[in-house]
Amino acid sequence: MQLDDTKTDTAGAQKRNIFKAAVDVELVLVDGSQLSGNVFLGKGERVSDLLNAPTLFLPFRMENGEFLLLSKSSIAMCKPLDRVS
Repeated sequence: MQLDDTKTDTAGAQKRNIFKAAVDVELVLVDGSQLSGNVFLGKGERVSDLLNAPTLFLPFRMENGEFLLLSKSSIAMCKPLDRVS
């Protein structure tokens, strides 16, 4: 798996693309609602690492393809489904 791809644009600035694996999870939010979809992990990263990172939000792709930025404080439970897409 390639983690990043550094490119130089026409102005000479470097752009860095970071590649992450989509991991299937089921979430239960603090209000009781349930979401199924993907979170995104870097090489060697675990779902627990993502949830314990200092960032307040995490990107989440729902099963219908819609992207959300979820507040970590809104997540009551996260169940990884052991499938990487």
